[in-house]
Amino acid sequence: MRGSLSSLLPIVLACQSVELTAQNFGNIGQTSIDDSALVCMSVGLQASVYGLDDLQLNATGVDGAAGAIYQNTDQFHLESNGGVTLMATSQPLFYDGYEINTMYFIDGQLHSFSTEEGDIHNSSHDFTAVAQLGNISSQLAGSYATTVYLTVMPNMGAEGGCGQQTVTQPVESSNWAFIAYEDLYPSPGDADYNDFVMAFQAAESYNANGELETINMSFIPVARGAGYNHSAHLDLNGELWNSQNVSTITDEMFSGDAIIKATYTNLNNGTQIEKFYKKDQRDVALFYNTRATLDGFANVYDDDNITAPLWKTDVQVILANPELNTHADRGSIEDDDYRIYLNVKNTNKDIDLYTVNPNDGMIDANGYPFGLIVPDNWQWPLERVHIDSAYPHFEDYRAWLAGEVDELSYEAEHWYLSPSTDGNVIDSDTVETILELGSP
Repeated sequence: MRGSLSSLLPIVLACQSVELTAQNFGNIGQTSIDDSALVCMSVGLQASVYGLDDLQLNATGVDGAAGAIYQNTDQFHLESNGGVTLMATSQPLFYDGYEINTMYFIDGQLHSFSTEEGDIHNSSHDFTAVAQLGNISSQLAGSYATTVYLTVMPNMGAEGGCGQQTVTQPVESSNWAFIAYEDLYPSPGDADYNDFVMAFQAAESYNANGELETINMSFIPVARGAGYNHSAHLDLNGELWNSQNVSTITDEMFSGDAIIKATYTNLNNGTQIEKFYKKDQRDVALFYNTRATLDGFANVYDDDNITAPLWKTDVQVILANPELNTHADRGSIEDDDYRIYLNVKNTNKDIDLYTVNPNDGMIDANGYPFGLIVPDNWQWPLERVHIDSAYPHFEDYRAWLAGEVDELSYEAEHWYLSPSTDGNVIDSDTVETILELGSP
């Protein structure tokens, strides 16, 4: 396993005051002449990391046995003149089509380490790599390898708060936005938009210079009314990974590189699994198996039985190039800023949001999109309730979306605010309960 190091050098401002005093000349009596000025200079936040060598992981027990742990430790040196965060990322160890996941510890802390804000740092640190085998037949015998990256980032918000801001989706008046899918692509479905429904939040945090530093997102499965099984994904670079039916390339989620971490939380026991992604290698898996996120047909019937979400996924993006992602260019979060799609396992077809990708057949023969994003709290239709019956203004919105009409009224644009509540949509108290169960 080869170590590869990188560092980032953003600029912070430091000022020092120098008093300039005029000399006295001539007979000026009891008065004095003086003056002062503030002299400023820019000092870059700098960091250096070096000394990590290639690591050969060695078995701590019986070599090759089920559950055997392989590990090794090396030291590296970190210097900085301010607060920085160091993160270790890599793809799994790989050999001939087989993968073994690896964990990294920096001074015993999983994957990351931060120095004290406002202090210089000059110290050596332990770097430990740990890999654990599965069953004996789970991985082929051979030489596995990967490259691990140590990335130095400035501590977020190091410039003191002036001008910092956070923009969110949904808007601040709401708690969650929603994404809903019909999964019979390319054939029209029953348009109840509850085959799979996710609630999500997104927050983009900018520094004092208006540069995007972090993106934090959370996803909760809230309803499932499908016979098919699926996986849900977040695209990063504008091109769906390994898609069989989607060819459209859209804008990247952000410019430049980043550290991308997904944290999967088991809501039954609180255990967590972390996985790191590279922007240009693979899309983030939000949920690998929608059947495993909710038991059975969940939260799509008008009764008192509430199915609690079994998993929650959080995604954190720490940008390596904030200067390439300014708030002036990005503005408020829009519905098409994030490309979140569903892969239908039974058909191996990907379903994109029509507002993100109006091509590749993402609107059916009847003019209904296969995926919807609702930028507010939402009561989704019950099983077999057509969305036109659940939301009277949706038909006008659909006609505008499909290009059948040019004008979009306020009521049609905000169709999700006017549900027909007489047994057509999920109860609002039920939605609130599901969200509380999914975000303890």
